Amino acid sequence: MSNFITSLRDIEFALFEVLNSTCTLLSTGSLLLGFATCVRAYCAESAEIPELSPYVKSLTRLEAEWLEITAQIGKRALVSSDEVGAA
Repeated sequence: MSNFITSLRDIEFALFEVLNSTCTLLSTGSLLLGFATCVRAYCAESAEIPELSPYVKSLTRLEAEWLEITAQIGKRALVSSDEVGAA
């Protein structure tokens, strides 16, 4: 279980870094997609652990939702830079 805690802390730290970085939008999504790939890999590895199954399902759903929302913000930012600050 300590590996699970460490992994969650790593994910939490990486998420904080991605969300607080204006470089994310400037990278045209490559930073976000790299992080999302790590989340998907973690979910794939952890899906078979019964204690983690509900969390993995939630994390998988939220990761997809997050990518969709970020894509929408990015599309709006191409039209108006004010969208980035509003997000």
